[in-house]
Amino acid sequence: MPVKGSYLAIAGGGAILLWSGLKGKSWSTVIRDVLAGKNPVTASDINPINATNLTSSGDGSSGGGSGTVVNTGTAEQILQQTAAQFGWTGSQWTCLYNLEMAEAGFNPKARNPSGAFGLAQALGHGVSGGAAPDGTNEYGGFGLTVAQAVAANSGQPGPQALWMCNYIKAQYGNPCNAWAHEQANHWY
Repeated sequence: MPVKGSYLAIAGGGAILLWSGLKGKSWSTVIRDVLAGKNPVTASDINPINATNLTSSGDGSSGGGSGTVVNTGTAEQILQQTAAQFGWTGSQWTCLYNLEMAEAGFNPKARNPSGAFGLAQALGHGVSGGAAPDGTNEYGGFGLTVAQAVAANSGQPGPQALWMCNYIKAQYGNPCNAWAHEQANHWY
């Protein structure tokens, strides 16, 4: 009896999840490497996710991130004010603006087919206890407390913007590097 393609896809997906967990790489990075034709064993992460930048202190200070949650204004104004906390004004703000327009268009409830959610189009970074009432759990770590992760997963732009800025800082250093990666790969 021949093996059907869907069974191979399920087995392959399970293997990727298992391998990424054992190697400490995010499953989304492994899938992106595979789809880009890279060997995930030898492909280096831009800035690997590690325990330090996934943790969050109980009071929301540092703990893998910096900045504070901005809760007033439109999603665009909130992201711009949050970016300014990181010193990202001028050309860095322009890059962040372009990145946001490509990803979610300032819609804190945007969801793409992969399941990525919100302003940052976060995917797979949820933490225990950080899920929204609907079960969405894509935001966590990168300077957010569990309560802030719940708010981000519930579609609130303030904690999503803070998570996005801390994620970009940890993974790319600044928005222009993230934007360059987005332009080359159609993801950041």
